[in-house]
Amino acid sequence: MAPGPATRRAPPGAGPAHPAAAGRSQTRTPSVSRPTAGAATQQATGVQMPAIPGCPAGLEYLTQIDNLIVRQSVFLGNMLLPNMLNTEYLVTNTMDQFVFKVTEDFDYLWQGLGPRRPFKMALHDSRNAEVLRLDRPLRCDSCLCFCCLQKMDVRDHSGATIGSVKMQCTLIYPNFSVLDSEKNAILLIKGPCCTRSICCENVKFDIVTMDGVTKIGAITKLWGGLFNEACSIADSFAVTFPFDLDVKMKAVLLGAVILLDCIYYESGFCATCWCCACRLTFRKQ
Repeated sequence: MAPGPATRRAPPGAGPAHPAAAGRSQTRTPSVSRPTAGAATQQATGVQMPAIPGCPAGLEYLTQIDNLIVRQSVFLGNMLLPNMLNTEYLVTNTMDQFVFKVTEDFDYLWQGLGPRRPFKMALHDSRNAEVLRLDRPLRCDSCLCFCCLQKMDVRDHSGATIGSVKMQCTLIYPNFSVLDSEKNAILLIKGPCCTRSICCENVKFDIVTMDGVTKIGAITKLWGGLFNEACSIADSFAVTFPFDLDVKMKAVLLGAVILLDCIYYESGFCATCWCCACRLTFRKQ
């Protein structure tokens, strides 16, 4: 007899869910069917997984999990020339098994803009096949510029848009809308007043439903130590979401992690402190 919802076992290769995912609720997105057991391990070991109806090719593993770890890869060249080399990320599960590799398409024309630059990034699976593409156009990096807010489109391997992330015009708290392929708002990402770690703690961006209250997950900037936070751009994130969330929305949330890192953390410790100071000032008034 199949276990009930209260005793459902975690999928193979996936660790415990983030505490923010405890209060899960259904969203407007359709649920996906659960693949057979062992599929998560197949993805991590490089074995091609069977196709799943309604799931873009290469994203089958996302149907088996409710959390991911995203780490920025830093080389010596990135430390010496942080704005002149392309960015790479490694996406793993909580068991540190490979899931995706994210690589930026290098463009000399825009590298001088640093974290404000537009870019295109490709996500490759363990077979080095491109399964997702992130497209960030050139936009203003201020959340007060209502006419030219930050956004990112997430496309599948065929180039079709499966969703996007768009910054909202806010005064104190940074908020982002998670949109589907039809530009309908499905989820909200609500950030803290200060996006920097103040007391050596993690920084959490809550993922909530459209009512703005019900929390179903989180994107968490993990504290990497005093030296790493002050002197390195090697950031680590954990993203959690409902297990039965539409796989396309899971992919968009993964893209949102990259966008948040570029906006708030790629510049180093002091690059966005003025923005946090402004938010704290308005909050006290």
